[in-house]
Amino acid sequence: MRRSSSFRGRLIVLMPFLLAGPIAGLAQAQTDYLSLCRAQDATDRLRVEACGFVGRDEALAPEVRADALAHRAQAISGQLKGDGGSLVLRKLAQADFEEALRLAPNDLDIKRRYLAFNNHWTGKADEQVATANALLAENADDPDALLQRGLAYVRKGDNERALADVIKASELDPKSVEAFATMGQILTNMMRNEESYQAYSKALELAPTRDEIRLWRMGPALVSQHFEAAREDGKVALGGQYATAHLWDVRGAANYVLQDYKAAAGDFSEQLKLDRLGVRALVWRFLAQYRDGAADKGEAAEKAKELNKNWPSAVFAFFAGTATEADIFTQIEQAPVELQATRIAQAHFYIAEWGLATSAPATSIKAHLVAVRDAGLAFGMAQTTLLGEPAVVNDNDILEMAVGAARLQEMAP
Repeated sequence: MRRSSSFRGRLIVLMPFLLAGPIAGLAQAQTDYLSLCRAQDATDRLRVEACGFVGRDEALAPEVRADALAHRAQAISGQLKGDGGSLVLRKLAQADFEEALRLAPNDLDIKRRYLAFNNHWTGKADEQVATANALLAENADDPDALLQRGLAYVRKGDNERALADVIKASELDPKSVEAFATMGQILTNMMRNEESYQAYSKALELAPTRDEIRLWRMGPALVSQHFEAAREDGKVALGGQYATAHLWDVRGAANYVLQDYKAAAGDFSEQLKLDRLGVRALVWRFLAQYRDGAADKGEAAEKAKELNKNWPSAVFAFFAGTATEADIFTQIEQAPVELQATRIAQAHFYIAEWGLATSAPATSIKAHLVAVRDAGLAFGMAQTTLLGEPAVVNDNDILEMAVGAARLQEMAP
């Protein structure tokens, strides 16, 4: 059917109005993407999509696109895991940051964010120190650059410089959770556990829902005799995504020294479910059960027989009364050299703790506790890592040293 010329004329007249609707809709969508990209409460997934649209829109100013791409890179990195996987996502985030800096090469905020990304996800500490130095050359009081340089120094093993930078960052920005949390980790590395505990406590004051900080604080809390805090941190952390076998160990030791032996035995049982090779927990659980009246020397004899000649069978035989202290150290001498120092400290603690439970002479108990303390001074109370998943205390006898130190203080005249 032919359309009249008058119809065609009306269509031409109406065309601008027909197009106005879609164009206005596109403009509104663009505005929505921009606001979603910048929204504080947007999820990472939503921000990835919204900032992606903004970053690709060549009609926008380069600075706006750059900021959007940097935000998208941060949102992508927020979905990365600490197990070394998600390489594709990591490369996408890196590409976004690099494109953002191409669009806005002088944007200091994007440079800071890219530095933080690289500091966390790459091991190129020297490059990160150089990048931080460039930022600090423009502003020596830049707390973010100081924090990131401190983290890079940690990776280089320079804890003194790292601590100096992070302390200054916390002074310039006293509300920086990351500055105080990082300070706690560095101080733990340096075996300054009381100061580490205080730094973590400050971080938790600022961010009480950050359960991973409670995890980091547990080890220093235990070593510096804040047993209630270690126990309470464990209660919170063990219910979240950061729960590990080691957390049950630490909370078990805290419950043990607080004389909640039933709870301690339960904690060590949970630890053994997650770490079947954690034979130390066998000893701790038996000691807790014995003090709670739920185990006796007969059970110690059965465990010694079950373990045969494997560590710590001699410890259980000693508890059962069928072996001597010397037998324990003889078994340790048969272990690989790299395990002997750790087991010697543990053995001294077990002998002392059994002595306390069975009313052995105080002089003997104290001598063994002093040996545990000296072992702690020799090779460190705790170590942490800042790479990957939230730092977990590597307990080279941290349980024995912490509880042993408390026992030694109790026996002091």
